[in-house]
Amino acid sequence: KAADQGLPEAVVAAGNAFYFGDSGAEQDYAKAYAYLLQAAQKGNIESQNTVGVMLQNGMAGQASDIEQAKKWFQQAAEAGHAMAQFNLAQLLGVDSKIAANRTQALAWL
Repeated sequence: KAADQGLPEAVVAAGNAFYFGDSGAEQDYAKAYAYLLQAAQKGNIESQNTVGVMLQNGMAGQASDIEQAKKWFQQAAEAGHAMAQFNLAQLLGVDSKIAANRTQALAWL
């Protein structure tokens, strides 16, 4: 109930419960995405990273969306989230043949 009323901590907890299948909730990526997207839009950097992972891997009930994944990784990375920094570097392509991408990727490692 608290998550449905928008309490930030509850929104994140509900999203994580559905993402991982914890706390008596069955794993449900669609529900997880809905809650975590709310939290991400309100600036929760852990949720921003998780939303990025879900979008990158097509776990949000739709095909993979690399551009949106990059957007969420970048927001979390700029706020100091270490895993988002790594995810962004990987997405940009540390091994990319395009020098500009490789330079950006290495900067996030």
